[in-house]
Amino acid sequence: MEIKLFNLRLQLNKIPKYTKALPDSELYTPLFNPWRGEGEFSELFQLSKPYSLVSAERCYVLYTLALQAMHVNGEFCEFGVYKGGTAILLSEIMTRQKSESIKKLHLFDTFEGMPITDPKRDLHQLGDFKETSLEDVKKMLANKKWWSFIQVLFQILLKEWKANGFLLLMLM
Repeated sequence: MEIKLFNLRLQLNKIPKYTKALPDSELYTPLFNPWRGEGEFSELFQLSKPYSLVSAERCYVLYTLALQAMHVNGEFCEFGVYKGGTAILLSEIMTRQKSESIKKLHLFDTFEGMPITDPKRDLHQLGDFKETSLEDVKKMLANKKWWSFIQVLFQILLKEWKANGFLLLMLM
């Protein structure tokens, strides 16, 4: 059984002959993987990658959603900023796109790592992600517009903060 599965994996990794005629055939391995290509996303991902734990595939989804959201009134929120990798991605998209409405990127985090967690429900523990600071992320985004930092626990934010008009909310 294992030999058959191995052979199947080998067959799946081969690029079909008909895709070689496509201009972006290297992106088919065997499925279309646009985050492996060149162009704007690849450039933006390389900017954000050193500051992020988010995979290229997930960043590509965020990239496409943000591009679509740029044409709708509202603002962006990111909950769980860590070192600011996806904030770089979003702020670069906002800088490069010409939007009819000014958008703002709200960045929410404690910037002190994980608070006390419940080991039965949570994958992470107290202090995970503490190797960052609000000052470091602010420095990295210093030349960008459209952002605001809110240093707060997510649970407190849900109880106290009320806003509307958000079109892209991202929980990390």
